[in-house]
Amino acid sequence: GRCHSNIAEIYTKQSDYDSAFNFKMKALSIDKKTCHLTEKEKEAQCYYDLGCQLAAAIPDKALEFINKSLEIRLEILPEDHATIGLCHHDIGVAYQNKTMFDEAIKHYKEAIEIYEKHLFDEEEYQFNVTECYRRCHSNIAEIYTKQDDYDSALNFNIQALSIDEKTCHLTEKEKETQCYFDLGAELCFTQPDKALEFINKSLEIRLEILPEDHVTIGFDHCTIGIAYQDKSMLDEAIEHYKKAILICEKHLLDEEEYQFKVTEIHRLCHSTIAGIYTVQDDYDSAFNFKMKALSIDKKTCHLTEKEKEAQCYFDLGDELCLTQPDKALEFSKKSLEIRLQILPEDHATIGFCHQDIGAAYESKTMFDEATEHYKKAIEIYEKRLFDEEEYQFNIKELYARCHNTIGRLSFNPNDYDIAVEYYKKCLDFYENLMKTNVTCDYTNEISSCLINLSGTYIHKKEYKLALDCLKKANNMLPDNDIRWGFYYLNMGVCYASQKKYEEGIENYQKAIQILEKNLPTAQEDYALCYVNMGACYGGRYLPTLLSRKQNQTCKLLPNLRSHLI
Repeated sequence: GRCHSNIAEIYTKQSDYDSAFNFKMKALSIDKKTCHLTEKEKEAQCYYDLGCQLAAAIPDKALEFINKSLEIRLEILPEDHATIGLCHHDIGVAYQNKTMFDEAIKHYKEAIEIYEKHLFDEEEYQFNVTECYRRCHSNIAEIYTKQDDYDSALNFNIQALSIDEKTCHLTEKEKETQCYFDLGAELCFTQPDKALEFINKSLEIRLEILPEDHVTIGFDHCTIGIAYQDKSMLDEAIEHYKKAILICEKHLLDEEEYQFKVTEIHRLCHSTIAGIYTVQDDYDSAFNFKMKALSIDKKTCHLTEKEKEAQCYFDLGDELCLTQPDKALEFSKKSLEIRLQILPEDHATIGFCHQDIGAAYESKTMFDEATEHYKKAIEIYEKRLFDEEEYQFNIKELYARCHNTIGRLSFNPNDYDIAVEYYKKCLDFYENLMKTNVTCDYTNEISSCLINLSGTYIHKKEYKLALDCLKKANNMLPDNDIRWGFYYLNMGVCYASQKKYEEGIENYQKAIQILEKNLPTAQEDYALCYVNMGACYGGRYLPTLLSRKQNQTCKLLPNLRSHLI
């Protein structure tokens, strides 16, 4: 049964829905829990399962399948059967993913009406009815929040809390304060002013009914800190984070289970304060709070003081890599110096330092120095590719990215062969990773590398090889990706350089349509399309080649934390 089910899942991912349906039907006929169902019931279940699987990724297709399931179930089952409620529920999810909120609410409410009749059923369904009932209320509350209908959101949130086994025992005041907190937390990043209004209400109620050092009051201060940080009111943010820290410190050993893990909030507050101090250029304070955060974190608390110190300097350098490369170099080199004193010279973290130093030099347009450090990182990573130890970053990804970056930096005519060599190594490595581990998907990285490699072949006037790279990338790029603009621009250059002007113009026009949606990011390449297209119309084609800006946008970014987390 499991093999049939797994094959069905693969066919679904490949959009071969007929084959997926057939294997799902076979799986249901084998499963002891479902083999007794009639053919119609199995058919309805298959359509439902297909829809559920697609609800997040392809909501239109999900709606098609779940509506088929609903149609069949309404023919063969009572109109208030629990599985009909499940259909309405997932139709609501699909509409919510399509941002068709009124339709979503309508179906969630229909599901709620049906679930209410089955809360005490002894029969075992595919999903826990009580949990689905709670989730519908919670989803409706979330939609009302997005629609700025906060009173309705509050009402549905309170109902959800009354259903949830973990919160149903709370008093009305405690539920009310929890709802204000949840609303505020949800709005923190999008509407910080409204978030502050709700969380301050939560804090006010909690201070009336709970001890002033109750852990949930710490959660309020932490979330108020986040809202102030989003408003760039950094001093106020730090003040509330510090209040949260003082409260969390009294609850680190509590056995009670809270909404959030106290030790994680405690660590997060230290780490966030450190980030703010970094933005304010107060590096000493940032360093101190980073050290405290490392001492709290389960993954790093075992480190020696020297190792923590090296990690803090590394993290500071990594954060500043793109904005303040000189300061980043100072910190990354301090980290490297300490690590070379206390660790083997080929330790993975020393490779991380070299890669970040390379990224900082790249930001300063010191490309030879950058390449030197990327190569040092590669040498170390080669020895660590099969380590079982879990590091801060994925070494295999960093190894490939260093190759891609060296290829991208080798843009002088004398370096084109080096660029080709490193791009090919990057491609081979990613392709081998995907062959050896079917769960890995590096098509995004491979497509970027192929477009970069095509640019190098264009510079070398090897247009057939460039076109081969682009044809491979064509099958990998997702819809509405900016790289389609670079793809068509490179295609245009290949054709026009071979005096196939009509094909060149056609590709430039396609590139323009995509790049104009990504201005000003792609403005140089957008201009290149018009320059090259004008040359095609003039019949005297001297192609203006790819801009450095395109090479930057299409790159696999080399520095660590900002682009790997």
